[in-house]
Amino acid sequence: MIGCLRRLALIFICLATQFHSSAFPMERVWTRMTGQTPAEAPPLVVDLDQDGTEEILILNRSGQLLHWSGDGEPLGPGQDGTVAQLPEGLWSSPLVPLRLENGGMRLLACSVEGLLVAIDSEFEIVWTHQLAGKTQFGRAIPLVTGQADSTGRIYIGDLSGTVTCMDFTGAEIWKRTLEGGPCRAPLSLAPGSIGVLVVAGGELCCLGDESGDVHWKTRLNDPILSKPIVLETNDQPLILCGSGEGSLYALSTDGDILWKASIGDQIDSSITTFQDSEGRTVILCLGLWGNLYALNPDGKTIWKSLFEAKSRACPIVIDGDRDGRSEIYVPTYKHRLYVFDEEGAFLDDVRLTGVANPSAVPIANQVVDGTDILVVTAANCAYRFTPGAPSFVYDY
Repeated sequence: MIGCLRRLALIFICLATQFHSSAFPMERVWTRMTGQTPAEAPPLVVDLDQDGTEEILILNRSGQLLHWSGDGEPLGPGQDGTVAQLPEGLWSSPLVPLRLENGGMRLLACSVEGLLVAIDSEFEIVWTHQLAGKTQFGRAIPLVTGQADSTGRIYIGDLSGTVTCMDFTGAEIWKRTLEGGPCRAPLSLAPGSIGVLVVAGGELCCLGDESGDVHWKTRLNDPILSKPIVLETNDQPLILCGSGEGSLYALSTDGDILWKASIGDQIDSSITTFQDSEGRTVILCLGLWGNLYALNPDGKTIWKSLFEAKSRACPIVIDGDRDGRSEIYVPTYKHRLYVFDEEGAFLDDVRLTGVANPSAVPIANQVVDGTDILVVTAANCAYRFTPGAPSFVYDY
């Protein structure tokens, strides 16, 4: 009996070493509550008054705007640091900062009901704009270009298939309704300042930024929930976009399909790219049901990691401990934050309270010259983690 217990203990130690080695452990720095409802959008880390100190802003589902220091201390006078209450609605998309010509700042937020609001540095609403339709949950992210008040632009799409262009005062400049279907993904700038990239149903379109005219449109596969991004290569810029049916596409600046990579898993989040420690360009694509894929700029699979947990978050890639090698962070519905190395090897399994829907957010750690991670969950919790071995919080 004792021998069996010893063998079981040895097996447990081996498994613990394999899956929870000290190669890259994460330590919890603090946990905070996010007001009356969960935060469905990732936190915004921003230097509001440009004094060199980062602060944290969290917009929860019911429209409470929380203001914290980088250490998680409430700066607002209300519950959990509340500084503002937005109009009634479902607020699930990230805050977007907008810098003005005079050095001031606006914060843009859009509700599922299609109400776009601009908030000043005193956390007062300065203007609102009602879009033509409702917006996709978590994807109503305004695209901001320029800083000059006269030439700066705000672009956003909605589920009616309408793209709206506004100036920095919220005044409408143009509006274009696309035939392809609803805009379910955030917009992005096209390469070479030729316009804006818009997803409409199963089509990827390029619109003129000043007129809204359709330069080109390419049929991919419906639905597209992935934000198109631009990857600069030695040969030519690539426009990368994932489709819901499980394919990653690369297009030219003219909208021609250059390659298609079938990963066999629904793509329900935006993709990202990074340079690994050997200088190679890597495209990261997350499958909805728990697969992380790495591809090269030719669309060839480099590696894949299977972690069997649903996730709609965009993978975040940073070198948290400044060792010259990047780590990949993936929050999941399994109450876990998974950490992988740049080759897809599993590094850590960080337990969370509640489903983690939005992406993790990096925040500078001034003490150790590194980068920490912020994560929010459906249990009204916000966490800050730092690279390092976990420590006991109680003295015995």
